[in-house]
Amino acid sequence: MKKKRILVLVETSRIYGRQIIEGITRYALEHGNWIIFLEDRGLEKKIPRLVQCHYDGIISRTVFAESRLTTLQVPVVELLGDGVFRSSDILCDGNRLGVMASDYFQSKGLRHFGYFSTGQSWWSTQFYSAYSEHLATNGFSCLTNPFCRRKNDASLSLKVTDKTESRILHWLRAIPKPIGLFCPSDSQAVYLINLCQIAEIAVPHEIAILGVENNITLCNATSPTLSSIAVDGHQTGYQAAWLLDRKINKQVLPKIPILIPPIDVVARVSTDFITVADPDVAKALYFISQQVLLHITVQDIADAVDLSPRTLIRKFHESLGHTPEQELHRIRIERAKAILRNTNLSITKIGEQIGFTSTEYFVRNFRHTVKMTPKQYRLKFQNEENNQ
Repeated sequence: MKKKRILVLVETSRIYGRQIIEGITRYALEHGNWIIFLEDRGLEKKIPRLVQCHYDGIISRTVFAESRLTTLQVPVVELLGDGVFRSSDILCDGNRLGVMASDYFQSKGLRHFGYFSTGQSWWSTQFYSAYSEHLATNGFSCLTNPFCRRKNDASLSLKVTDKTESRILHWLRAIPKPIGLFCPSDSQAVYLINLCQIAEIAVPHEIAILGVENNITLCNATSPTLSSIAVDGHQTGYQAAWLLDRKINKQVLPKIPILIPPIDVVARVSTDFITVADPDVAKALYFISQQVLLHITVQDIADAVDLSPRTLIRKFHESLGHTPEQELHRIRIERAKAILRNTNLSITKIGEQIGFTSTEYFVRNFRHTVKMTPKQYRLKFQNEENNQ
């Protein structure tokens, strides 16, 4: 059988792009009789001069809305597009991502929220819309910084003048605090952390910052380290190759675009706090954080703050919108995720360490909360870190 010639126009300069390429390669090894043509490229590198007969299919992720791809009589799977001339066949589920950011900040007890970006693209606008609309369902508004709505491009690169930066710094000093600011990319979030340092604004206690992509190099290089929503580049690449294969073979296509859900919030220091006005709840939260690895109960927490369990539950509902037991469960799962990402401890040992009475109970609760098993969660993040 003659091998298919596949051109991959995906950036190697970014971690997300490299993950996509790895997903494409995995599909090709498992299913495709393909020869993959790939070059070292950036997201903004121009599309090369193409000769139609050279390739059987193309997977493209480039900011240039050039007509060359659309005029070729060759199947194309687009992963970025410009939102005007070309739409994406496969993309991160921006609605779920925005809701995830909103829920995460609200779980911290915040009452002020914002969205920070130095411009907009069609995909960052989708993140913002989902984030702000979900906040609105709970009665919260969403602030945006100056120039957040300024037209940018599909790559949303940082384009900031001294005058623009001065206005953003003034805005950062003036907004209500504590506040959670969600950014559409890690590069935007790192820039925001730097601005907060210039303005002498404490992160996370005055401004909590959350990015997107979980670029481990960027997230760990900044101070404080950056919390970020991990997106699934490997699955994006795999699905892109699957879709291209179907287009080449003229098979029935699924509904487009195919949405790839984000993986999870990877919490680091830039969001490592929880704010509450009630001193009893604050004291209870501190007790939970110190004793979470033990088999503590709501009664133990109530005793530690000299309240009845009923009063404690009422105060938690008023301050956080959930019970002490739910908060204890949330923190245990967050601890479990951190241990899974950063150690090779067995699932049984992790369950024991964070206070679950049995491995089966731990796995069942983890899967219910995270929508995947502890083993699946570990594999996703270990694969991501190994490939960065």
